[in-house]
Amino acid sequence: MCLYYEHMAFLILSEIGKAEIINTFQRYGEIFPKILLKNQQNRDAYYAGIEAALFGEKIASWREFEALAMLVTSECALHTYDVLKARVDFIHAEVAEGFENIKDIEVLRGMAIEAESKRRTDGLCKQMDRIKKFRNLLDEYFD
Repeated sequence: MCLYYEHMAFLILSEIGKAEIINTFQRYGEIFPKILLKNQQNRDAYYAGIEAALFGEKIASWREFEALAMLVTSECALHTYDVLKARVDFIHAEVAEGFENIKDIEVLRGMAIEAESKRRTDGLCKQMDRIKKFRNLLDEYFD
């Protein structure tokens, strides 16, 4: 069973116990009499079935809780976005200020080449680092 944090929070707040959760597991075939295929955009059907079975008579309360939880989650995401944007703006200003003091064009060219190379190869370098870190059979190769 796949549940979001909001589902689990509602389970706790509504005092829905392990017996109800186990019962939902046991009734899975009844809840979904036919297989929901991945390519059928089945997320809505899945959660509608799980929520109705798991929350039962508390489904109206769940809908109210879900709306509030989505609002809180959205506000948190917006706040996080604003914090990240402020950090990006600060770093951009800091970098711009640092470049104002460099007068030698060759130094600037070298820095630009290094920055563009890093930007374009960052994903590849991360993969290489993961291979070195997690593939201990290759230790001798990298020594």
